[in-house]
Amino acid sequence: MPRRVLFFDFDGTLIDSMPQHALIFGGLLNDAYNLDADLAGKSYLSLAGQPLEAQFQRALAQAGISHSDGVTGLIDEFWRRYEALEPVLFPEVGHVLPSLAIRHPLVVTTQGRQTMVEAKLAHLGLARHFDLILGVDPARPEIGKGEPHFRIAAEALAPSPRDLRASVMTGDGAFDMQVARQAGMTAVGRLTGDNHEALHTAGANFVIGDLSELPPLVESLVSERGDS
Repeated sequence: MPRRVLFFDFDGTLIDSMPQHALIFGGLLNDAYNLDADLAGKSYLSLAGQPLEAQFQRALAQAGISHSDGVTGLIDEFWRRYEALEPVLFPEVGHVLPSLAIRHPLVVTTQGRQTMVEAKLAHLGLARHFDLILGVDPARPEIGKGEPHFRIAAEALAPSPRDLRASVMTGDGAFDMQVARQAGMTAVGRLTGDNHEALHTAGANFVIGDLSELPPLVESLVSERGDS
């Protein structure tokens, strides 16, 4: 019987943070390169879930800027401002996670910096519900969302490939859906703003309005596959 692991993106899925992040991202590019802050912020949202360096490089390339030696400084400043933000939990998350944790291992997988995400989850009183919190360490940038995080989780929680394929990834970004489908998981998109089309285009198996819809969805998957 496969062990169904439930993976969650963090920003935009558990906490309502993406508008603030887009403002930070757009503001930094406006200050450094005089780019339109609103357009840069929209670029950030369209690339949600990807490594921050790739997001900055993409926004600069779209503006016709190929010389981007200053990206490292932008990244450091983004994370400095990120760390200072007070995390705001989506209203339903506090009661949904405990109910899911009773039956399933829960894992956070995020491109946010590991120590910062751990601190925010602890501050919110949510860290105890997760078996693993997987973020990014600046010293090991190659270990991030997607196959590297899924491999770590599989080794710790799900001893067979079948377990991983039976698992569910929930996120608000197209990248979340893409890495889930590549791993053979069920990809569940969370609606935030106008991301509906992007989630479907990226291959979401299901799209939910908020996480209160996730427990019955997971149980329906259990029933369909007969692995309860």
